[in-house]
Amino acid sequence: MKVVIIERKIPLQYYQNMLNKTKILFDKYNNKNNKYIIVAVDGTYNNTNLKKDKTLETSLNMGYYDVSNGIPIDINLKGNIINKEISSLISYINNSNNIDTNKVIFVLDRAYFSYDLFKFLEGKHIKFVIRVKNNCVCIKNKKPKNINNVRFVSYVNVLETKKDKNNNDKSLMRKLSCYLATNLDLTYNDDVIRNIYKSRWDIEVFFKLVKSNFRFSYLTEHNGQTNECYGKTYCVILIYFLLERLFEIFMITPKQNNKYTTKYNKSLALTGIKQIIPHIIKTNLTTNMLLNYMNAYFKKVRCEKNKSNPRISKRPFTKWYVKHYSNFYKYAKIIDCIENDKISSLNKNLKLEALNIKIL
Repeated sequence: MKVVIIERKIPLQYYQNMLNKTKILFDKYNNKNNKYIIVAVDGTYNNTNLKKDKTLETSLNMGYYDVSNGIPIDINLKGNIINKEISSLISYINNSNNIDTNKVIFVLDRAYFSYDLFKFLEGKHIKFVIRVKNNCVCIKNKKPKNINNVRFVSYVNVLETKKDKNNNDKSLMRKLSCYLATNLDLTYNDDVIRNIYKSRWDIEVFFKLVKSNFRFSYLTEHNGQTNECYGKTYCVILIYFLLERLFEIFMITPKQNNKYTTKYNKSLALTGIKQIIPHIIKTNLTTNMLLNYMNAYFKKVRCEKNKSNPRISKRPFTKWYVKHYSNFYKYAKIIDCIENDKISSLNKNLKLEALNIKIL
């Protein structure tokens, strides 16, 4: 209890300063100097209690991920709003200094397909690659209306799975054809544009790592400093990822291999950082400690180049990138409502499950 009380006395500014110093340290040792950096943007949801009334709500978080350097740029908690990703992105570009818009290529999925967003990005001279909605009328004309610098690139995605006609678990794959909208000039050929869009998946992997390695999906602080607690949590998450990537740079030895690329188990590496964080804070981290950490927690994974494995699940609704919440978060929400006598706020399916649950 004393530890919690002391931690609450530490201001959010202290965490933000630590994050800024970690970014400076990363930039010092990161040798990449790209003309443009690819930044994937997307939203994800978690359970929060921003209203401070002991009731869980679903909140939008905006993630900004630097694909070119393999690091997160920012996570913003937007609150209990739905379908506000586009306006949130516009607001972030207008008000944040974390991204140099003169050196960025935003890569976005079809939820961000909007003429208003196109015009905004064009007006700011910001480069982008955005997937086009399949039902978009402008596909027939191969040109978005009233926007001169945007062109379409055909894209084939082999991701959709369907059960066979007998409703068996065996999945059937089919190709999905769509288009990508971009304002990059013709020095970026169609294959380059497609590869840029493929890199968008890195932010989904980032969200998965955040949810599986940190207390992110279920934030239930009930105190006068709820928003500040969330801000501290997000700063810590970003610091962990920056340190992991920095250590990864130290570990990688340049080798030319035409068949494989070397990657590391990021989840394991993030777990190991918890062992050395206290020594970093106390400034007594030694070279031997760091080497022991790297040898124990950085496990190489060889990935064959240009190989893409379909994301197949025997039960498609269990896919982590489709399901809005796992069973853990579902039951956490039910129990929270039972304890606070707010079962009526649940949807009808969760209400039925709540009636069969008894808290001992």
